[in-house]
Amino acid sequence: MIAPKPAKRQKRKAPPKPQIVSKPLGSHMEPRVSMLQERLIGHIVIVWARIEAMLQDIIWLLFGMDLAEGRLITARLDVRPKLAMVEALAPRRIMDAALLATLLDAVDIIRLRHGDRNFIVHGSWGTIVRHPMTGDVPAAMSLREKTETPDQIVVETFPRGRMREIISDLEEAQTLLRRVSPALGTLLGRHPEPDHEVVNNPPARPAPHSRSKRPRQRKSSHP
Repeated sequence: MIAPKPAKRQKRKAPPKPQIVSKPLGSHMEPRVSMLQERLIGHIVIVWARIEAMLQDIIWLLFGMDLAEGRLITARLDVRPKLAMVEALAPRRIMDAALLATLLDAVDIIRLRHGDRNFIVHGSWGTIVRHPMTGDVPAAMSLREKTETPDQIVVETFPRGRMREIISDLEEAQTLLRRVSPALGTLLGRHPEPDHEVVNNPPARPAPHSRSKRPRQRKSSHP
């Protein structure tokens, strides 16, 4: 049975990319970033990992698979085939139009921010120093991006404001997926959570050795 189509929703527009320009005169890139920028990069990495894990859970629910079966399908997939699976299966499995719309909204956000995430995670980071328009600005360099000629390299700027916009969008997608997963499990009568978790803790470091004082022997007064 095919689920009823959700009410017509307005798809999100792709966020604007920085304008492509030649390297400004007098500026150069140094291989360093601020501690704040490192924290923003780490935040994006962590939220994206959670999003991919929740997408896996939803795919397993839609397929009716448990953890042992589901991981065989999704463990080595990146986010693009996962999104394609969700878009193909969700309209066939989810009868609740509002729940389906929520899931597809999350899919839209993830797809729109996929390119930014890849540039942030795989780019070589640094700071453009003495930029005439912005001053010092964090930037990432990527050899994966297509250029007009092979001797060009794309460097994309990621100031704090842009990083926070990316984080805001990813956290919104995460929130939407958190609403969908338990509701979908209840609707389909399936819960793919593992029966147990294995936590790999590093071995405890041995306590530093301390000299133990020997108790003094009392001399007997008797011969």
